[in-house]
Amino acid sequence: SGKTTALNALFAALKSRKDYVYPVIISFSGNSGFTKGHDETCCEAFLRVLAAQFVEDPKGIFACTEAALKDHFGDATVVLLIDELNALCAPLDEDLSRLLKRMFLDQSGRYLVFTTHYPMEVDVGASFVSSDSGRTCETIQLPRCTDLATLRGMATECASLQPCRVAMYSGIPSMIYLASISSLSIQKRFDNRSSSMTVFRDVDVQDDFVGELLNGTAMLHNFDVFSCVDPGGKFMFPVAYIKCIISRMDNSISYGVREVVKQLETYSGQSETGKDWECIVLLALLLRCFHATKHTYDLFDRVPLNCPQLVKFALLPSTCTTLVDARNEMGKLAGSSSCVIIAYPTAAKFPYYDAMLLVRDNGADTYVGLQMKLGNTYPAGGSQAPSDADWNGGSFWVRGHATETSGTPSNGWIYLNKEELTRFLGYSLGTLYPANW
Repeated sequence: SGKTTALNALFAALKSRKDYVYPVIISFSGNSGFTKGHDETCCEAFLRVLAAQFVEDPKGIFACTEAALKDHFGDATVVLLIDELNALCAPLDEDLSRLLKRMFLDQSGRYLVFTTHYPMEVDVGASFVSSDSGRTCETIQLPRCTDLATLRGMATECASLQPCRVAMYSGIPSMIYLASISSLSIQKRFDNRSSSMTVFRDVDVQDDFVGELLNGTAMLHNFDVFSCVDPGGKFMFPVAYIKCIISRMDNSISYGVREVVKQLETYSGQSETGKDWECIVLLALLLRCFHATKHTYDLFDRVPLNCPQLVKFALLPSTCTTLVDARNEMGKLAGSSSCVIIAYPTAAKFPYYDAMLLVRDNGADTYVGLQMKLGNTYPAGGSQAPSDADWNGGSFWVRGHATETSGTPSNGWIYLNKEELTRFLGYSLGTLYPANW
């Protein structure tokens, strides 16, 4: 993603200045040869590596104190640049946090810039450690891009890049590039870095994680390694990792998330299918309905989801070719429980809807239909939506380029506006709203 390149460029720019700025760059990356000494603390290792920059031929393990470095720096304006701080200590322990604050925040003329492979809390123990500095940490956002022309220009292998693949990697150029030029295995990366099974099966962790996907606010830090942090401190997870994490949780939406992302992968080489938008909406439906099992929620501000006991995703068989067939199939899947059924038809030219919901609440059934359109079109020829008597929750026309206002429902269709859709998608998927591409 260019973190080290950017850090080296900053170091070179600081060195070229003529205002007595003293830049120092250190690295804990795998390429740096750094290893922690036996019984060496994170603070001791940090001081040793920093001090080594001022020794002509450092060999082996040697010790250095904070006081010695303080004397060495004197009153100079020092900018410390650290590459892959996570390789030294992740998460940061409180002693190292105190040391970094003393040396590079509390003192004037001291600055700290660091890269990390995943989000880290630097101000560890802030509630116990007072600081004389009012400076805070600023996060540089990992680049994201959904402009196909720009992304296709990254490499010859990217020349035929299509929207589905961009959506798969949530518009992160580095992931798109690696997936295009090599056999990037997201699943392998995930398996190498994932937490214990106990964490994934914890129902509170599952609820918090889905909440984090929807609002971007960090509820827990078990999966930070798979996320990006925006400048405002919000967390965004790429679709490819959302699939890995929720699949490992093995809950009621795991199957649905796997199937929807499989659709993205299937259509990743085709253009203008609109399947990328369908899949994004389906993922958002799965997340919203799962989150509603513990938090009441009104879908599109119109359809109440009163903490259903269960959420089920169904790929309707190709023999299911009519709305009557779909209603019957969804009713059988629901049984007598309080639940939400999200149905995705697989029959070619299935009429009217791209997805359907059955909300069963204490014996009362609400049927909802959704037609997803990538552009800003209205129903062709003014086609009439199915009967309100059968689809009593509404027929929604969900456009990837919706207008600012909803407009008046016509021919039975309810048009969602841009703000309603952005809010529905939530934070992690909101970056993939086609109107923003």
